[in-house]
Amino acid sequence: GASGVVDKKIDAVSLELVAVKQVALNDAEAVKSIVAELNILKGNLANEGGHQLEGSIRNLVALYGCYFDRGTNQLCLVMEYCEGGSLQDLIDTGEPLSQENLVTIARDAFTGLWFIHAHGKIHRDIKPGNLLIDRIGRVKVADFGLAREVDNLQAETFAGTTTYMSPERLKGEPYSSAADVWGVGLSLLTAALGRFPIDVPEGQGYWFLYRALCEAEDPGRQIDRWLEAHREHLNAFGD
Repeated sequence: GASGVVDKKIDAVSLELVAVKQVALNDAEAVKSIVAELNILKGNLANEGGHQLEGSIRNLVALYGCYFDRGTNQLCLVMEYCEGGSLQDLIDTGEPLSQENLVTIARDAFTGLWFIHAHGKIHRDIKPGNLLIDRIGRVKVADFGLAREVDNLQAETFAGTTTYMSPERLKGEPYSSAADVWGVGLSLLTAALGRFPIDVPEGQGYWFLYRALCEAEDPGRQIDRWLEAHREHLNAFGD
């Protein structure tokens, strides 16, 4: 994770695999990120057997608990372990995902986003690596270290992974929960193609994306062509 080291461990009570995120308390930025993560996950608790508690949702990774390790001066978050890896792992195979899988991923990811946005927060780092997959193929939004509450439904801080930033964020303009929706959409497009849809030269990430998404003469035409080519896939979302 961006805010700490994550290890796979076995819970001594349930004997289930869990993910433990460890954050050094002498790292101010890491502590800030873990507080942001806890502010999201405290509303998505599960017990030691992995059973979701009332009011929680299955499309965010669940929090089982947290503890302080005096020996290492670290705060440790015990969370659900997703055995299926991430959407990025599937994309890295180079094989486009099926229409059925894309529909399932979209449904699950947007359900997770709905929960976050309904609580007045935005994720700010939606990307394939933060869309995890559990043992039954359910997608869960993860890594909330950059999540923030929004004032008047907008935020301005520049944070997150440049590759999956929305155009208004690349331009440094105020943004809203719609920026998270962009991240899911671009992640789905990447999964549908089996690769990132824009060929970005090495070392030119930010400025190349800025020109491609914010300064192109008519980027809408490129989108229209893609929509037409993938209309059969997209129609499934309305079924």
